[in-house]
Amino acid sequence: MADVRAKAELYCAEAGVTLGDLETLSENSYGGGRQVRAAAMAPKMAMEAFGGADDDGTNVEAGETSVTMNIQVEWGIHGLRPMG
Repeated sequence: MADVRAKAELYCAEAGVTLGDLETLSENSYGGGRQVRAAAMAPKMAMEAFGGADDDGTNVEAGETSVTMNIQVEWGIHGLRPMG
């Protein structure tokens, strides 16, 4: 968050204004693991698709996953003069 603020302050300095208070902060994330239609498969096929079950019945699939997150930050500004 400090990097975001520093970049906003840089833009404000170049525009001849000062950075105000944080107005809004929102995030949107998506991603995750592989999707399998286990309900449509025979139970044995579903277990094989997920690599079997541990002794306690918990399925854990080896591999990688990725998650993407977008964060939008809006700041107020001070010293903005009307154009014209």
